[in-house]
Amino acid sequence: MTDTMVNVLAGFFLALIFFKFIEKLSKEKILNKNTSKEERLVDYYSSASLIICTFISSVYSIEKLVLYPIGAYLLILLFLKVFMSDRKKFKESDILKTRCIIISLIFTIYQITFFLTLKDGTGIENFNRSAYVSTMIYLLIGFFIFNLYFLIKILRTIFIKKDIYRKVFTIIDIIFILSQAFFIIYNLVRADRFVFYLDKFM
Repeated sequence: MTDTMVNVLAGFFLALIFFKFIEKLSKEKILNKNTSKEERLVDYYSSASLIICTFISSVYSIEKLVLYPIGAYLLILLFLKVFMSDRKKFKESDILKTRCIIISLIFTIYQITFFLTLKDGTGIENFNRSAYVSTMIYLLIGFFIFNLYFLIKILRTIFIKKDIYRKVFTIIDIIFILSQAFFIIYNLVRADRFVFYLDKFM
């Protein structure tokens, strides 16, 4: 079996494990028993988006791992709290749609900002070059599977009606998926732009 096939299979199984892990968290008793299936899906989506961005950030910088994803998530909670304070004025379906759009927009902005501020010469402490390449291939495969799953699932569950909400969410989420894939592929091809500290000690 070739290295490419091994990477593809490993990425696929890691994606399945990650999916089950998030699914397990979404069913914990800490959630409100009256929470609807659609609301759980939105919580599931926001948690997965945070973890995906955190995974990528952790490859490059502990500081960005701590500050950016947490900051983005706090912004989401703030926006949702303000929006939900006037809940009676909105339909439940519109509230869920707006939550999805806000989550997708904030993580897309965070992700693009992180990508654009990642400079040549960034030090990678936890991987040598070989491990870095393998890890990013796993992330590319796994994250693409999850991003596509959430896009399809949310469109079928929450954005059933073909309205402006659906169009806006679809556009933003596709930008999120494509920018993430481009970033990973770009930094695989140009792995030489990083400094692998472990290689210096081998």
